[in-house]
Amino acid sequence: MKGPMVFWNNEEWGKSVNGMSYWDNIITPHLYPFWRQLSSDRLDYIYLQQDCAPAHRAKVTTQLLTNLIILSYFFKWPASSPDLNPIEHVWRLMKDHIYRGSPRPTTNILLRQAIQEEWDQITRYGILAVNLKI
Repeated sequence: MKGPMVFWNNEEWGKSVNGMSYWDNIITPHLYPFWRQLSSDRLDYIYLQQDCAPAHRAKVTTQLLTNLIILSYFFKWPASSPDLNPIEHVWRLMKDHIYRGSPRPTTNILLRQAIQEEWDQITRYGILAVNLKI
């Protein structure tokens, strides 16, 4: 299931991502509500995945996720394993589409718009169809 696209806002949130800024700007306003919605809509478990970025494995992050009872719903993934991380394949496809687009984005604002447009085009089956060249 595709969640919301969230761009890190350097001007408001700072340039570095640590456990608390990740919690305040990503988990609380975006990830947790998304997880709750999926959990309430379905009878089965909703598992989440994140890589081993320092903010993801920070003590404060893991403690807060444990308190929200979300941590047990995260898959454990090796640090650098793009073959096991489906989002890496999605990013590659999105980059290919943006790179082949005309005109190519030449500013950060245009790049964010192009990324958001590509993200919005992804459907549950759309990426699978592109990957399989159907």
